[in-house]
Amino acid sequence: MVKSKKIIIAGILFLILFDCLSQDIVIKNINTEGSYFVENFDKNNFRVVYKIFSKDERLSDFNVVKFDSLLVVNDTSRISMFGNYSILGNASTKNNSAYLLGSASNSGLVLHIINNNTGIGTDHRVKLQFNWSGDSPCYLTAIENNFYLLVEGKVSELVAIAPSGEPIWKKLFTGAGSTLSVNFMKVVDNQLFLSFTYDPRKNKTKNEIRAIDPSTGNESFLFPMIYGKKKLTIDNIIPYNQEEIILTGRTFKNLKKQDSSPGIPYVAKMNTMSDAIDFTEIKTKENVYWMGFLKSIENQGGYLIGETFTSDPPVYIPIGGFAGVIANSIATAAYTCTLRFNKIVFVKFNTTADNEIQSYGVTPRATSVNQYMHPYRFAHYANNKGNTHYFGDNGEGSIYSISKGNISKYNPTEKTEHTIGTIPNANVPSIIFLSERYALYSDQNVSKRELIFNQIKLP
Repeated sequence: MVKSKKIIIAGILFLILFDCLSQDIVIKNINTEGSYFVENFDKNNFRVVYKIFSKDERLSDFNVVKFDSLLVVNDTSRISMFGNYSILGNASTKNNSAYLLGSASNSGLVLHIINNNTGIGTDHRVKLQFNWSGDSPCYLTAIENNFYLLVEGKVSELVAIAPSGEPIWKKLFTGAGSTLSVNFMKVVDNQLFLSFTYDPRKNKTKNEIRAIDPSTGNESFLFPMIYGKKKLTIDNIIPYNQEEIILTGRTFKNLKKQDSSPGIPYVAKMNTMSDAIDFTEIKTKENVYWMGFLKSIENQGGYLIGETFTSDPPVYIPIGGFAGVIANSIATAAYTCTLRFNKIVFVKFNTTADNEIQSYGVTPRATSVNQYMHPYRFAHYANNKGNTHYFGDNGEGSIYSISKGNISKYNPTEKTEHTIGTIPNANVPSIIFLSERYALYSDQNVSKRELIFNQIKLP
């Protein structure tokens, strides 16, 4: 049985769950072992969903708090589930927001959909052709009015879901005798892109990218990630224009690769209508994860933006507390992996990428996760979570970055830097909103089971 109920904002709720002070919100009693998600579902309004701490695993309660960029809380609701559920993902359309909840004990997936206008939420059991297991990754995104859920397994399943919670279409993906692994799912210009790897644990693997028509589930194209005799990974897809995308990843000779090896970074501009591709290798020995594209003011090309990173060997802590370092092993929740983003880099890009890399120095930023991840997958995950230095541009030729609490604008063409504000926190929390006047950021105090949102004025 699943239930959801509306909670009216009252003084007692704030006393128990919040400290609402001037220019900050402190949300108390969160489950620090579970995830929390913050979403910007329109220009100035946000929702955060988090699991409430409880020693009783027979019932899972989640709070959903709506607030604006001035940190005024204007709506709350609660999701109550029988069983030990976790938050696996979230996605938003203009009219609705969805939260994916999963229970490993009963292999159950529930999509909780909230109407953004009324604040009313309803629960919908996700019915799959193959059961979801608790350690199988799930990917949730949205296009226009619908939601799209990809569940990885021996047979991976993609489901399009209407705002009513009803499935629109389903599509299965299998390795046809090989192990098929999902790298990521991403929306670019209202098209759904899926990245797959065949036999990921073997040295000779095969990668491919597929584009899916979101209205029908039909494949628009399938591109094997091979260029000549070189095998390509696909680490990210970056929008370029209405007909073209930028693929980034690494090349390996003789169709062999190791997922943790840097290979040679490449940039490829692909036409999604004809599959035509312009390919350039970038000469560097550093690990680079490319994150975005900065258009020039004259609209004549621009810069590809990324960050270099290093990773520590994964640490495995068996039951009993003895810690050892284990490499190249199967993923388990007992692992802790740490990644450090070291500097921001730029490559000039017009029809093809320039081989010369420019760099912008920042204080290294570390992030950790309690599971085993190969470094490039970890970089993709950290970028999506906002754990990097770079977080967008101003549309006028400069990027925004954060380094040791300082928020800066940097122009790679003029090589000029301007500090626009400082966050009084050396841990560099995540920026969730930025305007010309103020910034909104979030942080987590694990020891006190608190989730903190703060606002700072910018000069």
